[in-house]
Amino acid sequence: QEYSCDKALDMFERLNIIGFDVRDFYIKKVQTELSSLEVDDKESLLNRSLALYDDESLLAEKSSLLWQYVDLTRYNDALRIGDSLRNVLPSVDFDICFVLIELSKSAESGKEKLSYLDNAESKWSKLKLNIKGRYGKAQLRKILNSASFACADVFESEKNIDEAVSVVSRI
Repeated sequence: QEYSCDKALDMFERLNIIGFDVRDFYIKKVQTELSSLEVDDKESLLNRSLALYDDESLLAEKSSLLWQYVDLTRYNDALRIGDSLRNVLPSVDFDICFVLIELSKSAESGKEKLSYLDNAESKWSKLKLNIKGRYGKAQLRKILNSASFACADVFESEKNIDEAVSVVSRI
């Protein structure tokens, strides 16, 4: 008899509680199911699964969700995923830095752009060279500088020359 994913996972979870080792079966079922889900449903399933099993393949899947949210320009969702992975995947800080830069690009005001860039700058300064996300530290620096120039342009268009000069002088 074919069971739905939820029913199968419920069964595996009950078996786990009473002491059966169903980890491999559980993770295989989750991985099979992920390919057919939309991004929000993937996130729910991964959160459920990672609450039970701390598995590298599931963590990698969750990390890839961050980039799926970026592709959908859902940057706040991408940040939420990144923040949830910071303690287990150090490389995610590179990804969070990139997402903050992207958020700065979509911000309307110079002040809002600068807030995102300050946060990205703070994260960038703490990145370790021996860990690499999708972008390396030097590449992120170039992206951050470019976004900072764009922020300075917005301040200039807002007639806030002092702030524009301040942003450029930090580059």
